[in-house]
Amino acid sequence: MAWALSSGPKQTPTVIVNNTTQAYSQEYKAEKPEIQPEVASPKLITHQDKIEQLRQYKQLLDEGVITNEEFNKQKAGILG
Repeated sequence: MAWALSSGPKQTPTVIVNNTTQAYSQEYKAEKPEIQPEVASPKLITHQDKIEQLRQYKQLLDEGVITNEEFNKQKAGILG
């Protein structure tokens, strides 16, 4: 027979309660705060971003995906 003793710190046991009764679940849901969706802060569009957008629209124009009118409308919106 062998005994082992340790002089190290005692660890506190972890207790997990699995109480899924209906009353508990409803009470828990009632106490939970409603989470608001995070509103994205408006991104500052740099000059370089505008150039990149124009290049992408020009490529779509060259590939025939958008018309010249659509390209000009997007270009006016980007250049503001």
